[in-house]
Amino acid sequence: MSAIEKKSQKILVPLAFVGLMFFSLGFALGINSFLMPVLRNSLSATGAQSNLLLAATFLPFIIFGIPCFLFILWNGFWGYKIRKR
Repeated sequence: MSAIEKKSQKILVPLAFVGLMFFSLGFALGINSFLMPVLRNSLSATGAQSNLLLAATFLPFIIFGIPCFLFILWNGFWGYKIRKR
């Protein structure tokens, strides 16, 4: 196995991890515009309550962002370790 093949296999797992996070966040934000009117009518929610539902869709940015940051610190970015200054 050549060095290029080893490097491409090393990059595959972090790339899939970050891609999965972007897909899940994009799906949640994309479906949000269709889901909000349905939830507002079915739950008889006020404007403030529907805005809280909208804010809850941004919670994955915090939930996924911090582990992603720590993963990049641990694994490095494109093979380069981030140094503490």
